Amino acid sequence: MPAQLRIVTWLAFALSLTFGASDARAQGYKKHEFPEHGLKLELGRYYEWLAIQPNEDWVVLQWQDEARTDRKGNPLHSNAKLQVVRIDWKSDPGPSTPGRATGESPKPAPEDEDEEKGKGDDEATKKEKAKPKAPPVRPINSWERYLERQLGQWHATKVEEQDGEERDGFTPTEYELTIKKGRSSTRGWAYVWENPKVRTFVVLGFTSEQYYEEQQGHWRRTAERMRFEEPEVDPEREKLERFYARRTKFLDPEYRIGVRLALGGDWEAEDTEHYIVIYNTSDQPLVRSVLSDLEAIREQYIELFPPAEPISAVSTVRICSGRDEYMKYGGPPGSAGYWYYVTEELVLYDGTKREKGKKTDKLDTFIVLYHEAFHQFIHYSVGQFSPHTWFNEGYGDYFSGALISGGKVKKIKPNRWRLNTIQRLIQRREFVPWKDFLEYTKAQYYARGGQNYAQGWSMIYFLNECREVQRHDVWSQILTRYFEELKRAWAVERAELEAAGDLENGAKVAGAQQEATKVALAFAFEGVDVQELEELWMKFILDLELK
Repeated sequence: MPAQLRIVTWLAFALSLTFGASDARAQGYKKHEFPEHGLKLELGRYYEWLAIQPNEDWVVLQWQDEARTDRKGNPLHSNAKLQVVRIDWKSDPGPSTPGRATGESPKPAPEDEDEEKGKGDDEATKKEKAKPKAPPVRPINSWERYLERQLGQWHATKVEEQDGEERDGFTPTEYELTIKKGRSSTRGWAYVWENPKVRTFVVLGFTSEQYYEEQQGHWRRTAERMRFEEPEVDPEREKLERFYARRTKFLDPEYRIGVRLALGGDWEAEDTEHYIVIYNTSDQPLVRSVLSDLEAIREQYIELFPPAEPISAVSTVRICSGRDEYMKYGGPPGSAGYWYYVTEELVLYDGTKREKGKKTDKLDTFIVLYHEAFHQFIHYSVGQFSPHTWFNEGYGDYFSGALISGGKVKKIKPNRWRLNTIQRLIQRREFVPWKDFLEYTKAQYYARGGQNYAQGWSMIYFLNECREVQRHDVWSQILTRYFEELKRAWAVERAELEAAGDLENGAKVAGAQQEATKVALAFAFEGVDVQELEELWMKFILDLELK
């Protein structure tokens, strides 16, 4: 996961009461042992475990300064984050051509040998051979490389006067971190323990400017008192390997093992054939329903949107205990759930409404689950990128109305979050004309989120559920034609990128994806009178009722 995202999602600072020096004395510390990493440390008692993204390669431990109050009830909350990064040393790849390591030039082959090698090559093969080979990727095996590749927006300044003593073969160095470009109220700190050609541990801390000095004292104490041993093989790994060896239907057991080994705090996990669900809620009936419903609705996704190629990725779903934990984990403000392709994880929280004297209402949790699960599926189904936003968000909200019973999707009902909004927009003629809305970018779509989400949902619901549309030879095929052409167009664009060696060029990949969506949209609406369709849509939506 890019460090930029990690830092941004951590820093939703809501409270701004400065701690006094007395807080540092009152903090108190508790000893912890992590034999699987060969670590012993002391951690401030106000730091609580913070979950780590399932595909995180470097951060092995992570905590957050928990919210609390002073004797007068005033909030004390720095929202500081503390991490431990483990970097096992790996040597750089050796020279690809014998004799080049010392700088000597390779001996030229005899002319007749060159001629013999080139016989039978076509022009494409000759051009491919003539291309300069990319240098082998050097692994992250040191603090310097981790800083460069994972913390690229941060500048590290060594704290000269804080050099510590060697311990257990490790030598410490302290750094202060500042943002390279722009202004930021966030400051960072690093304490690096390095054992050359063995491993490096980095203690990282991040907080706002006003809490930095006080929190730095806690971080330094934790870092300075760390003790090191040779990491032990985690006995839990052996149990998990036996567990998955008996359950061959579960995709990618090694990934699932990694997810489970990274669990901390009260987090638990359950598997289905295509999903691993991580949860921190005691509502077991809710968890069981999530497990069942995910597989049921996935069957509906596959029926409507057969993937371009078999999906081998395990879909990860995380259910936080409540909104507070969800926001700490990185939930965007104003959201109830999200799917992010970089972390390959769907995140939501237990939104069950439990009021005394009233029936427990779990519907909002499942509205979010079905919506985000569609985003997760369609990303892989199309070929690891997203369709037009009206299609992507509209279908997410469409599936939010799924009625699942007995492991099957029985019906798709109107979305109770969207219907009233779009009916009001239609009545006032404040909706966006279809011809414009179909071409909306993500930025345009999210600029008026509530209204545009409602319109996107209503268009997808209309095209799927309106009888007049389904009886029409052309209209009934719009969504299918869009999806199938999108897969085809992206396959063509991707092949061209690969041939040109541009699959790692972000700008060119984005341009190719945009071109694929443009081609798909034109193909889907070819021969369609969009204005006529829009008039029928208005009538259909205004006649809908929530039941």
